[in-house]
Amino acid sequence: MTQYDVTPTFDPDDGRYHMECDWHSVPGPGIVVVEAVANVMCCDALDLEPLQNAVDVDGLESILTSAHVAPVTIEFEYANASVRLGRDGHVVIDPK
Repeated sequence: MTQYDVTPTFDPDDGRYHMECDWHSVPGPGIVVVEAVANVMCCDALDLEPLQNAVDVDGLESILTSAHVAPVTIEFEYANASVRLGRDGHVVIDPK
């Protein structure tokens, strides 16, 4: 179990999972993505493909933890799910 919440909540209105994350208080956005997607897909994080196969993890962290205040949204496909991350901490996972 992690020290931060990676349990997205299902929204029946849009059929996707949502959660909020403070990118500065977690070990790395990549870890959050893998654990949250594993949660949604009901599998172990170690059973998922490496996140690096879907997105540049270092770039992801650099963008999401940047001191810039401009809104940024990053979207990519990972482990049969669409993942959307906002610099504001909003995470959306849409399983396929």
